[in-house]
Amino acid sequence: MEILRVDTATTPFNLGTQKFQFPVVVDGYASTAVRINVTDLFDSTLVMDAVQATTTSASKVTISVPLKYDADYKVQVYNTHAAVAAANLIFEDVYEVRRPYVDPNTKGTTATEIAAYATDEQLARAIIDSIVEGGFYYTKKNINAVGNGSDFISVWDNIKAINAVYENNVLVTSKTFELTTDGSAITQTYTGELNRSESAPVLLPASSSDYTELIYGYTGFPREYDYRINADVGYINVPSDIKRATELLIEDISCGRLDYYKRYIGAYNTDQFRIQFDKAVFQGTGNILVDKILEKYEKPVTRPGVL
Repeated sequence: MEILRVDTATTPFNLGTQKFQFPVVVDGYASTAVRINVTDLFDSTLVMDAVQATTTSASKVTISVPLKYDADYKVQVYNTHAAVAAANLIFEDVYEVRRPYVDPNTKGTTATEIAAYATDEQLARAIIDSIVEGGFYYTKKNINAVGNGSDFISVWDNIKAINAVYENNVLVTSKTFELTTDGSAITQTYTGELNRSESAPVLLPASSSDYTELIYGYTGFPREYDYRINADVGYINVPSDIKRATELLIEDISCGRLDYYKRYIGAYNTDQFRIQFDKAVFQGTGNILVDKILEKYEKPVTRPGVL
């Protein structure tokens, strides 16, 4: 089930929580005591740990989930009713918290209109996500890297904040880290005068009498050290051109303009209806304007490697 992460009149989505309901039946008992666990599937941390609650007369439970990130949460409900076996798992499901590219609440006045727009928005968003890897969400991510003997670790992700850095599997607390001004690398935070080490030192061939286990530690990220960087990645706000592209796709979907494949007919024979399509029919969204908008967000290379 998808839960839309949207602004409200009182609480912005990136600061608060959102409540939602789901049905829970405890062997026919209503207004029943239950215990709830909510797990963030990114790092398997418990957002709610054995929280006590009571189902409504309609056998429903209301919980709150954080709205800072687009994330997946596993909800588990255990029965604690005296007449039913204790610690019995009675409900389990995974909920996807996602920020829509266009808020359906701003596109309708009635519940029916909002629900219809939300359905079309979900489909339009899925089309865009199939073209732009990772979409336009805001998530937590672990980035693994190896120190290269310089003061920088290059990153390919759209990092917005660094939450924690682990060096050789140990949390680094004696140093602070920051992004470079262009967002292309991570470096330590320094104050005062600094002469950075921008490349690894030259290592000459060792003889049998040389001490070969020397690790150069004067750089920010010593060579061959393993690093795990927990960071906030993605888009804090959906770009305005992506919002417009989503609206264009929703208009095509809601108006039934899905026969775009007709534009790519390369050959047509009236005898037995032999039709030949251009290969472009399998590319893009079908809307030329949307494809042009998405071009600048497509990444031809997603991971550095050997050519």
